[in-house]
Amino acid sequence: MRFLIYVFLFSFSIPMVFGQEEDIDEKLLKGADFVMLESEEELIVESEEEITFHCRQKLLVLNREGMEKARLTIYYDNSVKITQLEGSIKEPGYKKPKKFKDSDILDYATSPYAGYVTDNRVKVISPVIARYPAVIEYEYTKNYDGSFVYPKWYPVQYYREAVLSSEFTVSFPKGMKLRIREHNTTPKTKKVVGDKEVYQWSLKDYSPKKKEYKSLPFTSIFPNVSVQPYSFIYEGTKGSLETWSNFGDYIVGLNKGTRDLSPEVIAEVQEMTKDAANDLEKAQIIYEYMQSKTRYVSIQLGIGGLKPFNASEVHEKGYGDCKGLSNYTYNLMKAVGIDARYIIIKGGRKYTTVDEEMVGSQFNHAILCLPNIVDQDTVWLECTSQMSPFGYIGRFTGNRKALVIEEGNSKLVDTKQYTAEDNLQERKTTVKLKQDKSVWIQTHLTAKGFQYGGYNRLERESEEDLKKEFLKKYALSASELESIEVQNDKSYPDPTFTMDYTINVRNYSKIVNGGMSFNLFPYKGSYSQPKRYRSRKTDFVIDYPYTDVDTVDIYLLEGMIQKALPTAQSLESEFGNYSTSVVKNGENCIRLIRKLTIKRGVYAKEKYGDYYSFMKKVRSYDSMAPWMEYSPDYKDDEDDL
Repeated sequence: MRFLIYVFLFSFSIPMVFGQEEDIDEKLLKGADFVMLESEEELIVESEEEITFHCRQKLLVLNREGMEKARLTIYYDNSVKITQLEGSIKEPGYKKPKKFKDSDILDYATSPYAGYVTDNRVKVISPVIARYPAVIEYEYTKNYDGSFVYPKWYPVQYYREAVLSSEFTVSFPKGMKLRIREHNTTPKTKKVVGDKEVYQWSLKDYSPKKKEYKSLPFTSIFPNVSVQPYSFIYEGTKGSLETWSNFGDYIVGLNKGTRDLSPEVIAEVQEMTKDAANDLEKAQIIYEYMQSKTRYVSIQLGIGGLKPFNASEVHEKGYGDCKGLSNYTYNLMKAVGIDARYIIIKGGRKYTTVDEEMVGSQFNHAILCLPNIVDQDTVWLECTSQMSPFGYIGRFTGNRKALVIEEGNSKLVDTKQYTAEDNLQERKTTVKLKQDKSVWIQTHLTAKGFQYGGYNRLERESEEDLKKEFLKKYALSASELESIEVQNDKSYPDPTFTMDYTINVRNYSKIVNGGMSFNLFPYKGSYSQPKRYRSRKTDFVIDYPYTDVDTVDIYLLEGMIQKALPTAQSLESEFGNYSTSVVKNGENCIRLIRKLTIKRGVYAKEKYGDYYSFMKKVRSYDSMAPWMEYSPDYKDDEDDL
């Protein structure tokens, strides 16, 4: 009853707060943290060098989570000016809205940490709300001194956000070409106003969505519109976005003046590699030389967000950002006759895609590739890490599209495709049961591919930190670590991380009916069960393919009788495969062999139930806990007491 009264009072207060007589549809309020009451965004293109973006928004904040999402952040730099910014807030009990003061508008550099240098800044308004519901209004204008990336329209920016009304208007000179990409929106309306063409999109009465397990990227689910020119002027440079090759030529032009290694440096690396047996060995020497001389510092100054610093400067200073270090390595490779390509890419650990129709910068990172050094293969190089093995890019830049920069021939390509078989983890484990229900476990683990990338950083940990990290993330519950050793083999093309450890686990088994019950698979807790949905709303993605192979030898207590063992299990699905077998391995030992393969892919929401069932069966079979009977003449040591 108390909840019903609260809902009634809360709903009654909404029209009083924002001064509208009409009610908001109940469906929009259900599950929402805030409601976008009105949003008007306008992109005004006067020319390639003069662009204005104006935004006016009015939103209803319903709770504390909504207050966090109601924060306004506006980014700017030397070529983007904020010429207007104001706003207000109205809470229950206010007679009129309270305007934000200049002191409420915070202005920050966007450098998030030491070693990150940028001239980008951000203005922030973080409203503090005492009573809900509250209405917040914002209005601001940004002027662009040329740009090749126009503001995009995201009428919905968060999960649990409802939209009452949102509009996006784009006006541009007649005859000017714009490339437009609509996603999950109604078609645009078109009209001509004077010497301008005007396009408009709108979204109304949009109910909030909850985030679901393994969802696709935000932009694949929610409505959005991208607009960009076919040609641009930016920071005094001109470029074309007609094709990917055109955009690549623009990057080529930016890079040309930066390839200035001195004759002394060129002579040094040529001398260093003169005895190399082949180009592959020569390239490895150069890569490790670069790693030993440099460190990563992110630098985003002006057009430096696209243009790398000179190779000579990186060599002299010993640091650079991803562009500078990749360009520097490119120059070193060229100096010793190695064919190399500069690559721009969108890096990250989550699933991502490149919209191939929208030519332009959808990227945030630069790497390098050597296309002709290995027969029928390409070597990919991450140049920002002092620890990455030669030829290993892993999850951050593997399995995705990238733009190869080559004058007159730039194109989108696939980076190294890591399969489930490549991302292999193998464990060989010995388990010894003890009478006090604890067990002694000794494991030899090897990891490759993506799974190598999950472990290799442990090599840098101190012994104390390594033990803490292991117990926190990789060990079993209620365990005590006796010993641990790690080894990192960086050999090309398959770097391998190995880890040997010994642990004691308390209360592993149970005494039942004069015998003992225990889990055959000690790592069952490492595999979580997906969330269950009665009605899945969105498609889902599996972006981390892998194979885990476990061989577990369980040594029984003296006097235990091996009777019927669990039967072999096998599952096959489009999401992956699973199999187990349990056999006797000597008089007092049971051997479990388990293999789980998870495939990569994007799947329709209607298939989520099948995926859930597959993983549920995996979890069930992993929980096998046979009961072993003691022989009639078995005598526990405690009987002597």
